[in-house]
Formats: sequence, structure tokens, C-alpha cells
Amino acid sequence: MHVAFCLSAENTDGAPAVIQPCTGNKSQNWSFEGGSIKVHGDKCLDVTGGSTQNGVKLQVWTCSDNKNPNQQFYYTVRLARCPISRSVSLTYSLSFI
Repeated sequence: MHVAFCLSAENTDGAPAVIQPCTGNKSQNWSFEGGSIKVHGDKCLDVTGGSTQNGVKLQVWTCSDNKNPNQQFYYTVRLARCPISRSVSLTYSLSFI
């Protein structure tokens, strides 16, 4: 059986971006607008602490009006990338045996 996974986050500043099975919940309804990846209307995918280290965790935070670099992304061929050319980590909400 194939299970689709989606990026998900609660509607709270600092909530981690996690990978979960797709449910259609609004916490999994993301849009790409002006370099920001948005969810819940006013939350943006955010690089935690503005870190430039590989493996940094992603979170959501209220979208900045000044194009905060922590919240700016670009994509190519359906793959989101950070402009700082670092890898990021997403937390899985499932345990695999």
C-alpha cells in the first residue's frame, strides 16, 4: 500500500514543519507566494534561528513584511531550496520499524 506524505505545521509561531501522511487538513495546504512558502494564511516556512548550518530544522513563523531571508525560498523542478545553499531537516512524525 502506498501512503502519500505531506509537509504539515500547526498554526503557532515556532511550530516545527513535519512530514505526516496526507490528510487534506489545512495544516498541509501550502502556497508559494513571492519567495515565501505559506500555510494558515499568515504563517511562513522559516529557517530556525536563521541558521546557515546543514541540517537546520524548519518551523513556521508569522510572515515578515520585509522579506526576511529566513523565510525566502526558491524552487526548481518542484524541489524547494533555501537561497543559502544549505540542507535542511524535517521532522518525521511517524516511527518506522
